Amino acid sequence: MFARIKLVLLILLTLLVVIFVVQNTATMAIRFLFWEFSSSVATLVILMFALGFCVGLLVAGWLVRGMAKGHSSKHTAAQ
Repeated sequence: MFARIKLVLLILLTLLVVIFVVQNTATMAIRFLFWEFSSSVATLVILMFALGFCVGLLVAGWLVRGMAKGHSSKHTAAQ
């Protein structure tokens, strides 16, 4: 049941991002530290969405591994 809720929320979030991207196709200049380039808002939103998704996966994996290590070390200490 929880997996279905997560899937529905992911689909809704993706749909909202797609709607936002389609409505924001203007080009804008981006300056970051020493770099300057121009790109469409849509491209930037998609890149940031993908970056956030990847960071979320990495953090989730890191947390799961940390909990698994903590559980296994507690289990071996109890024996």
